[in-house]
Amino acid sequence: MAAGPDHTSHTNVSAAVKDLLAPFVGEFVARTSLSMASKRLGKTPETISKDDLPGLADALQPALRTLVGAPAADSLVAQLKALRDA
Repeated sequence: MAAGPDHTSHTNVSAAVKDLLAPFVGEFVARTSLSMASKRLGKTPETISKDDLPGLADALQPALRTLVGAPAADSLVAQLKALRDA
């Protein structure tokens, strides 16, 4: 039986973040938010690694709180941080 998706590559990390955000904020906003938060870390979405996820999640939190409300944003941030250990 095949294992779940491997989120170790930079592309997979970026895709996992977009996949997590898109159901809540839409595909375009997820992609744009990822790009802006990545820039705050001095990176591009393509160079985000698992080690960057806590900082990326923190960078996304203010915008997510505005878009989806504090409870949902806090849940999304926790899920993003948990991807680091997935």
